[in-house]
Amino acid sequence: MGDMESFILIFIKCVYIKNLLYNNLIMKKIVTLITLYFLLNLNISAQTQILKKFVDQVNAYKNITYTSVTNTESPLGDSADTITTYQNTARDKKDLQFEFITTHNQDAFDGETLLMLDFNDKVYSTNSDYRYSSFYFSSLPLFKLFDVIKDALNIKLLPDTILNNTACFHIKISAKDTIVRKKRVYDIYDIYLSKATYFPLYAENNSSSYIEKGGVESADVFKMVIRNKYADYKINQQEFPDIAAVKAPEGFKSAEELNKESTETLLPLLSAGGKAPDWTLKDLDGKMISSSDMKNKVILIEFFDSGCGPTIMSTPIINRLHEKYKNSNVKIVSINLSDTRPIALKFAKKFKMMGPIGIDGRMVGDSFHVGAIPIFYLINKQGNIASVIDGYKEELESDLTAQIDKLK
Repeated sequence: MGDMESFILIFIKCVYIKNLLYNNLIMKKIVTLITLYFLLNLNISAQTQILKKFVDQVNAYKNITYTSVTNTESPLGDSADTITTYQNTARDKKDLQFEFITTHNQDAFDGETLLMLDFNDKVYSTNSDYRYSSFYFSSLPLFKLFDVIKDALNIKLLPDTILNNTACFHIKISAKDTIVRKKRVYDIYDIYLSKATYFPLYAENNSSSYIEKGGVESADVFKMVIRNKYADYKINQQEFPDIAAVKAPEGFKSAEELNKESTETLLPLLSAGGKAPDWTLKDLDGKMISSSDMKNKVILIEFFDSGCGPTIMSTPIINRLHEKYKNSNVKIVSINLSDTRPIALKFAKKFKMMGPIGIDGRMVGDSFHVGAIPIFYLINKQGNIASVIDGYKEELESDLTAQIDKLK
């Protein structure tokens, strides 16, 4: 065999081996993709079957009673409660009924009307939508999990885990996960279902969203976490309460009546031109602050409480005004009306409020005729009220800046 023939033979063998290797790589990729596809579909099928079993099982019972120990961390404040829930099931049959009971509140939905009772203030309110229950917002009842599952954007089965010595399925559900104005906005649930009973032992909801007031959204997103532990499941009780019979007790006022009474007794805000009331308060550090310390200064007073969405929205604006006028004859003070010192301190730290911050300011608020919050009073160097702004609005920062610059 000549040199040329040998070279051609070697070349053909190399091409054959290369094609064989290439085809093997292609096959490996195809096999890998097929395996991943089947594994993914296996996961989807498994999680679908697990959640379906949970929903079908609950719907199969006539009624369920259980206890929820819930903890909520939100921009409007933290809360903890133990809730006894009576749920007349068959959510898919459109005849859901439920009753939430705590030491302070009771919410009952008879299938058409939601009745909400506040035992502390002896007030009741009603709504046609069961999702307006404060417990639906601040806890995770079983029928809320049904809504989450039904509207899920993405469901993922995570590795099994052990809770309270009980083997559990762990399923993550994304109800929302997107970018809005360069910020991540999400609503994600982690549900732990007992492998033995398919009832949840624990569920957690992590969310992040903008706060909205009067069509205006906050500049930043705020996070909220709900943690829910379930216990004491009781199935098909003979002495299940008649939820349709729940009525407002004697002596309770409707929320509309209470609001009307409050509005009628509410004094009008102080007018521009009048003398501003004198005041003295302790700040968060226990030091005394007073209006007499700010004589011959332009003063901006913000009246606020924690748990107020518009206050949260206005806080970054007040902080920017602190920075803008820190080396001038302008003094800015925030006065908390009714929170305890620990709650006011926690709120101030959470939203990086700049001082001074006066506490126990209800009597001072009364002297300024403060009802709804937030309220902003501007006082000139002569100690007279220059203007007042009632509540949060989109132009709040520009309005306050223009008025302060005019006064100073």
